[in-house]
Amino acid sequence: MSIRNTINPKTGREIRIGGACFCKLLYEGYDYINGSLVRRETAPPPETRIFVHNVVTNRSILVGGRQYKSYIRAGWILDENESKFYPPEDSPRLVPRNNPTTYEEIMAVHREKLTNLNLTLCRECLCAIKIEEGEYCREHS
Repeated sequence: MSIRNTINPKTGREIRIGGACFCKLLYEGYDYINGSLVRRETAPPPETRIFVHNVVTNRSILVGGRQYKSYIRAGWILDENESKFYPPEDSPRLVPRNNPTTYEEIMAVHREKLTNLNLTLCRECLCAIKIEEGEYCREHS
C-alpha cells in the first residue's frame, strides 16, 4: 500500500486518498486517522446490504443494484423465500451448457473434427497428438 492509498473498510480494497470513494466514505461517517479510515462513533449504523443468489452463475447480486435491475427487466424470476434468481423459461442462452470434462466426453463431442485433422487427444494431458502416436503423447508414453 502506498502513501496515496488506503484500505476501504467496507470492501477491503485499496482506494485513493482524496478520490471519489474516499470522499464518499468520509461523508457516510468515517474519519481518516493515522492512515486508515475509522467509523465515527456518532455515525448512524451502516446500511444492511441484501443479496440474492443467481442460480446460473452461482454469484450473489446486490438487491437494488444495477445488475439486479437488469435481471428484473430481462424477466428473471425472483424466489423471495429462497433469495434466488432463476432465468426465464424462454431464455435457453442463459442456462449454462454442460461442458465436457473427461477424455471420453471430449472425444464424444470432438472426435469427428479431430479425425478430419488426423489428430486425437492424449488420454493423460489432453494435448493434441497425431493419430499414429497412439493414445498418449511422448511425455506420457
